[in-house]
Amino acid sequence: MIRYPQEPVGSAVRTSDLADGRVANITIKAVQAPQCIPAKLMLQEFQDISGQSFHDAFQAWRAANPNGTLLNLDTQTKAKLHGSQCQHFGSTNWSAEPDTGPYSLTRKRKVLGAGAGSLADWARNNGVEVRLCVHCKSDGFVSEADLKAIPIAQQAAPMSVTQVVEAVEGRVREVRSLQHGRNASLRTAALARAKGVCEGCTVDFSRLLAGRGVRVLEVHHKNAISSRTEPSLTKVEELAVLCPNCHALVHLDADPPRPVEDLRAMYALAQT
Repeated sequence: MIRYPQEPVGSAVRTSDLADGRVANITIKAVQAPQCIPAKLMLQEFQDISGQSFHDAFQAWRAANPNGTLLNLDTQTKAKLHGSQCQHFGSTNWSAEPDTGPYSLTRKRKVLGAGAGSLADWARNNGVEVRLCVHCKSDGFVSEADLKAIPIAQQAAPMSVTQVVEAVEGRVREVRSLQHGRNASLRTAALARAKGVCEGCTVDFSRLLAGRGVRVLEVHHKNAISSRTEPSLTKVEELAVLCPNCHALVHLDADPPRPVEDLRAMYALAQT
């Protein structure tokens, strides 16, 4: 899905070769909005549909708008606010090759605004909860003005919900992703140290299913590995062993993840 604003006024038009061999003309400067619609409300959207990729068009927008802001939708009701130069998107000059290259950046819906204010209006009108990319804030890609314009982690607007009693599931789809590498030896050492006990809820999983319960335990990086800009050393002391529930809780609505000690304190408080 891609929607361009109205005809540009004195703007340059850039030709971009798209991943499937087509050529697209992409407006890269200011646009003139119709008089009945404020210019700040003009939005662009990029999303791949029916095998048609808009990765290169999005890359062209990033290159032309180094100080731009956008919403990256994880679901229909949850999005993150990013600067156009966010490290999550990588360089502005790589192309998505369907068979051999990295995945398309526009597989997830992108909403681009003339400013953070228009993105806030769009999120509010569409019932979308917005969260801030912590890297964009630390790297200075999101300004204080942007933060004031968009109430981070705002409550989604009430939406009418029709009761669903059945739906088709189980369709097979291909998913590609980029992952940070982990070290198997560190994982083994952390699990051996834990002796089957979750460091969050303190349940001894070695007592479940004749000892097989330990296989559900996961290794958590106290200092999120996703925040690293390059490979670096990890010490086994920087790892915690958690059950799936506790692992989800330390990451839930927390970026960076909340300390495991805080999670144990929450459990203690809940039992009083």
